[in-house]
Amino acid sequence: MRCSTERHGGRVAPTVRIVGPAGIVVLVVLVALVASGCTSAEGAGTKAGGEDPPVVLRIGTDDGPGRRTGEQIEEFARQVDDLTDGRVTIEPVWQAAGETGADDWDQKVARLVVDGDLDMGLIPARAWDTEGVTTLRALNAPFLVDSDEMTARVVQSSVAEVMLAGLDEVGVRGLALLPEGMRVVMSFGEPLLTPDDFAGALVRVPASATTYAAFEAMGAIPDDLTANDAAIAAGEVDGIETSFSLAVDTLPVPVRSATGNVLLWPKVNSLVVNAERFEDLPAETRTALQQAAERTRDWAVDTQPPVTEEAAAFCEAGGTVRLASPGDVAAIRAATAPVLEDLRSHDGARAIIEAIEEIAAAEAFPPPQVAPCDGAAAPDAGSGPLTAPGDPGSMPQGVYRFVHTEEYLRSIGLSEDDVYINAGTSTWTFEAGRWSRVDEPLNENVGNNVCEGFYDVSGSRFTASGVTKPSRGECAPTLWSATWAYEGGTLTWTDVDPPGYAPYFTGESGWQRVE
Repeated sequence: MRCSTERHGGRVAPTVRIVGPAGIVVLVVLVALVASGCTSAEGAGTKAGGEDPPVVLRIGTDDGPGRRTGEQIEEFARQVDDLTDGRVTIEPVWQAAGETGADDWDQKVARLVVDGDLDMGLIPARAWDTEGVTTLRALNAPFLVDSDEMTARVVQSSVAEVMLAGLDEVGVRGLALLPEGMRVVMSFGEPLLTPDDFAGALVRVPASATTYAAFEAMGAIPDDLTANDAAIAAGEVDGIETSFSLAVDTLPVPVRSATGNVLLWPKVNSLVVNAERFEDLPAETRTALQQAAERTRDWAVDTQPPVTEEAAAFCEAGGTVRLASPGDVAAIRAATAPVLEDLRSHDGARAIIEAIEEIAAAEAFPPPQVAPCDGAAAPDAGSGPLTAPGDPGSMPQGVYRFVHTEEYLRSIGLSEDDVYINAGTSTWTFEAGRWSRVDEPLNENVGNNVCEGFYDVSGSRFTASGVTKPSRGECAPTLWSATWAYEGGTLTWTDVDPPGYAPYFTGESGWQRVE
């Protein structure tokens, strides 16, 4: 790759020559200065005039600290701390979109960064196409980037700089693209293997114009269905676009089957900073942030498990992987081909797509071979929601109560909105394989929440599933299990599955029996 500079609207912008294996040259003018590869000397800067005051930058994500996005933020924070000798602190804001159950959760976090309410964000690239940014759409074009190896090469290439440069249009500076694994389609009932299976199927897909277009081309009905997935728990959803690792850890109802050889696109996160906030920082700090972002990107590439390993773990956890026939795979690809061609019709996207295709042609990445499995193992929380009262076992029945203070909820990383909603008293009743729960929030404007469901006890293992009664919100998780222990009128929980809900159930102290 060669770099030169051209003047565009008063800014110096590098021109990148991407030379393909056949000698084809793709010229792309970068509209944003980056600190890697082609960087203007005036952007490097050094600190002058003594020590700069400490800086705290708040970075938001809709996820929590236990997810892959949380790990990426924590690694970025470590890199920034190292490069600035502790002068710059990265402060995570978990569940930054606010109340669980909101639509367009990724876009809500993106808007907080655009508006300056957050300094930074880790936003899935797919989310930006509804916010006026088109240069990242190729990452979610169906079957264009179809392996972990190719994703890694793309996010570490000069074309990534071009894609990130499009964020300038909305007042955000893109620092790096971080891979988070391949996405597949999974089902809650019969496998989705053929074009006929997709026709009319309701599929939970995080909001994105590009991914929605792909599922609509397959004949499906995409919808983000709100973040609490109540529709999934109610059995109203046929499938979900997700990853093998997330299906193991986070879904309220286990999927029945994954289509292992229909790898749609990768999930790639954009590490971004509000442009005005970025420009207000000292030059040395800006350079450190860019370098930390690139180091985090490389760390994310090196530590991302291959999709084949994630699929194997999914199978070990009790999932089932089915493979579509070669003819059906070809038919699904053909159905979605117009989405890629529509993207190619736009001048800016065409150059990006061609550059990605050049990368693919130069290296001939082998397609991942996800192995089928029959889901012989059973997940901890059972194979699905209980449909009748289970065995109460030896766990003492009765009424239990616990309190979540605002201080505790903040200590486990909840956003202020989630603290506002969840602080208060919860009262649970266990009787003859049925449970019920009443939440009494500390903040009177939230209103009570009432839930109920069934439970089953096998030795020290408790499994519960539930439904949401007409009340203010959700009863997540709608399927969960844990190891219980009872002593001196106190019920305690360990090994909670899904793990992300453990703080809610364990709390500051055990559950006190009141009746």
